[in-house]
Amino acid sequence: MTESVIANEMIELGQMSEARGVLLRIIRLRFPEVLSPDVERAIIDQPNLGLLRDWATQPLLRRPATNSWLSCAAEGGCPPALGVSRRECP
Repeated sequence: MTESVIANEMIELGQMSEARGVLLRIIRLRFPEVLSPDVERAIIDQPNLGLLRDWATQPLLRRPATNSWLSCAAEGGCPPALGVSRRECP
């Protein structure tokens, strides 16, 4: 990051936008049937860049039939909404 607060905020906004776009593209390609408006809204509203990146890796690591991490997103995020650690999140 830079020493400029404004530049850092712009960089972070760009990273968040990119992470959301990547995650939505992955879901549309691998699980188009589960991309409900609730899931899409949860992704768009998610303020945590690390969590967005974690969500983006889940469909790459799991078999296509395992979509339970998407329900976490639809419920407002995993782990905070479910009170479980990231390792325990489905």
